[in-house]
Amino acid sequence: MEGREFFHGSGISDLEGLIAVVYDLAYFWKTDPALMMSRELDVITESILQAQRINQILQGE
Repeated sequence: MEGREFFHGSGISDLEGLIAVVYDLAYFWKTDPALMMSRELDVITESILQAQRINQILQGE
């Protein structure tokens, strides 16, 4: 996987990055990290995009 992203376009390049994002999402969505980790990869990706969108709104961007 050298030089390629784990999730194309998500910025996640390795397992440690995926775990970090899952914990960030769990914090953002106020849910259990184990529950977030059990989600399918496409749901995690969608959660990333929606969290970023909501954060932009909250920041007034």
